[in-house]
Amino acid sequence: MASSVDHPNIVSIYDYGQTDKGEPYLVMEYVEGTLLYQLVIGSPSKCLHPLQAVDISLQVARALEHAHNRGVVHRDIKPENILITTVAGQPDFVKVLDFGVARVIGQPPLTRVGEEIIGTPEFIAPEMMSASGELSPSVDLYALGIMLHDTVVGEPPWRGDIKEILHGHMNVVPPRLSERRRNAAIPRELDELTAQLLEKNPARRPTATETVESLTRIRALMPSRSVQLLRGEQAGTAPMAGESVLAGKETVVLPAKPSGEPKPGQETVILPRPESNAAARQAEIEAIDAEIVTFLARLAGLVEGLGQKLWLDTWPEKAQLLRELLAGNSKAQEKRQHRVKLLTEQVQLQQSRLQEHRSELRQQILALSERLQLETELPDLERHRVRRAIEDKERLLAQVLFSAPTSPEPELYRLRRELRELTEQARAGWPQLARLVIADPRTDKLSERATIELVLEQLSAAQAMQALLHRQGAAI
Repeated sequence: MASSVDHPNIVSIYDYGQTDKGEPYLVMEYVEGTLLYQLVIGSPSKCLHPLQAVDISLQVARALEHAHNRGVVHRDIKPENILITTVAGQPDFVKVLDFGVARVIGQPPLTRVGEEIIGTPEFIAPEMMSASGELSPSVDLYALGIMLHDTVVGEPPWRGDIKEILHGHMNVVPPRLSERRRNAAIPRELDELTAQLLEKNPARRPTATETVESLTRIRALMPSRSVQLLRGEQAGTAPMAGESVLAGKETVVLPAKPSGEPKPGQETVILPRPESNAAARQAEIEAIDAEIVTFLARLAGLVEGLGQKLWLDTWPEKAQLLRELLAGNSKAQEKRQHRVKLLTEQVQLQQSRLQEHRSELRQQILALSERLQLETELPDLERHRVRRAIEDKERLLAQVLFSAPTSPEPELYRLRRELRELTEQARAGWPQLARLVIADPRTDKLSERATIELVLEQLSAAQAMQALLHRQGAAI
């Protein structure tokens, strides 16, 4: 069965059979990587950024689409069976494991209901526990919905003993992702898709193909974050198997009051490091800021092109006025950005020249000092002259060390403040002009309208995520 599926996101099976002793074997592709389960528990927040979870789930859905189209059901989709690796420089590349428990649709089950549950309780679909033990591709999509909870929130919807878990699968509607993780910007569309995947009735769940299409649309709505930032949040946080997180580190017990000795058995307090979190948050804000600039540039081109197609050179008065204001805004930004670049280059050039001068003076002082030490028979007059030269150069070096390039900071501060104001105007103006253009009834049947609406959604999602990060920073 596993050998009948061949997809980049599925670990390849090269051969299978039985040994001379009758023991079954599989010859599989060797892949180095990290299990998704380890990636989740190794992250500082014990869950993934929603964007990363969507990227990974999309690849899993593509693998399932391929398998289901060939009549193969995995039956045990869970983070422990998802390997995250790097392929051709692409990080977070998914390889689905354990197709060895897969079954071809229509074949009899290996075990009957009541004897054994095939799959993992936290990820098993309700119909798998029915009297018929119904098996269809939808059981994999249900498990994918559970996996979205496990990765985005950090745990499946239902925990406890096996009876509590199975009761949840059969009778309880799980809360939305956004209700379980309120500190992350989770798109409404992702909430809705996850709820559809976890429908009790398998007929109401989307197919793997429909899930791939939905996740692709959701992915387009979410602003990309730096892959290095995503991976940096997790780097060095997951201990090796069997290794304690605090291994080799001294435990410091903080007293409840400034005075007094710590008491034995007192609870260990691990202090957070807000500076690191603040730096990561600022890096993310800047990454999203760069994406907003890209979205605005794309939106401007689309709006200008569609406006010309609709109205040629005779735009409606309101739209034309806003268009002229935005054109002036763009020129003003370019002018100030050019000036900022010139001033920055000027400072860098001055700093480079000062550094070269300092280095030259140090070398000259060193050479004169070595001459005094090496030339022991130097005449007194010449020795006096060399000492005077060293003193002169040391005074000059002191002046250079304490000097600084002509500071353009006041002008740079003003220019950057004006650029921020102009940027905010553009961020409000271009969406407003876009809505004026697509309000024309003639755009209903034009493909450009759908593209503009998509970019508007992407821009709105990016701005919402950036605003959330700013609020989180202010709350700390």
